[in-house]
Amino acid sequence: MRSLLFSLLSLGVVCAHEEEVVGFTFAKLESARLPKPLSDFSISFDESSQLVYIAGGCDAEQGNVYVEEIATFVCSSSSSEFYSFDRNTNSFETLAPLPVARYRHGAALVNGKIWLVGGRDVEVDGLLPTVDVYDIASNTWATYDLPEAYQTSDNVAFTNGEVAYVAGGYDATYGFKGNVFTIAEDGAGSITIVDKTPLLFPRGDHTAVTLPGTPVTGAIVTGGFGAADEFCAPLVSVEQYDFAADTWTQVADLNQGRGDKALVALGDHIFAMGGERPVLGICEMDSPEPGEKTLAIDDLEIFHADENEWVTLMEDLPSHRFRFSAVGYNDIQSVYVFGGQKDFNETCNCFVATDEILTYTEQFSDNDGTVTDDSPAATPTAGNNPTSLSSSGAMLPSLGRIACAYLAAWLLI
Repeated sequence: MRSLLFSLLSLGVVCAHEEEVVGFTFAKLESARLPKPLSDFSISFDESSQLVYIAGGCDAEQGNVYVEEIATFVCSSSSSEFYSFDRNTNSFETLAPLPVARYRHGAALVNGKIWLVGGRDVEVDGLLPTVDVYDIASNTWATYDLPEAYQTSDNVAFTNGEVAYVAGGYDATYGFKGNVFTIAEDGAGSITIVDKTPLLFPRGDHTAVTLPGTPVTGAIVTGGFGAADEFCAPLVSVEQYDFAADTWTQVADLNQGRGDKALVALGDHIFAMGGERPVLGICEMDSPEPGEKTLAIDDLEIFHADENEWVTLMEDLPSHRFRFSAVGYNDIQSVYVFGGQKDFNETCNCFVATDEILTYTEQFSDNDGTVTDDSPAATPTAGNNPTSLSSSGAMLPSLGRIACAYLAAWLLI
């Protein structure tokens, strides 16, 4: 009897704390904007200082403009600007500029240094042959040559806390790359590169994030474009990397194939937000319209790692974005979305970049179905008219909650 009572009490504690993310409160940050409209930049978050670092990007006035002669969209200007953003003061600081203008690159922050790897120049659409490393403490850059075999654009970078990893991307002619390597300074004025197990699916325009938790065990790579459908449709495939074993494992597919999205870790959750895809059947069309080549995706998915599934949490986001970056602030349970490009503009045949900063604050459903905003009272006011966004499908009981109910019934039999 005592054992049964203990089990029921333990179950009550576990199930009482069972919460499920069911939506977000959305707002536009009224008190701060990017220093200029940007897309295709990198973002790095320093948890110790809570500062966000923004490097490079496409800063052309009209973003990506359609060029009829080559039937594609082109950015005419890339940035060498480098900024930090302080959420507590909603202010930007201009830091030492990048050694070279860079966009469509990967970035990873490791031991007080930010690694910028990959990317292109806008003059000849060529791959950049160097790696730039920023020292936060001294506000200085170091530049290293990158061997041609490791030069890519539209790649990803992530970290296990000790070294930077770089994965995938496009080669000089937009072929899909699957190579994975670590990169580090060797202390003698050069860098050390170590090849790792390649991706299961070579891809570019994908996103990656280190899995939440302590100790750090792995990372996931999602979406982008790959050999399966080339640029006719983005990938839905997701693969998970194990740092210790140096292995990749395919996990549950995204519900929506997407490239150039944001992938954000917030608390124990991972979110895939926005992104791009062409209109369905684009490669069967004789002469698609420019606006059909890229559509901004307007939904958000959450990854339930314990159940190995993606759930579409929100549809018809208030602001459609791709080629943007985002950061998750665990202390206020919010995602900040920076810049990016908006829906197709027929007037300029372009995807105009924006300087807006958007915020999404998590809403939770308790066991009784009550929806609450659990963000701390110190959460800064992001806008004048926050909007509550949720998905009715997300209100369905989670497997964890169902398991609690079945276990309670079994214990009482």
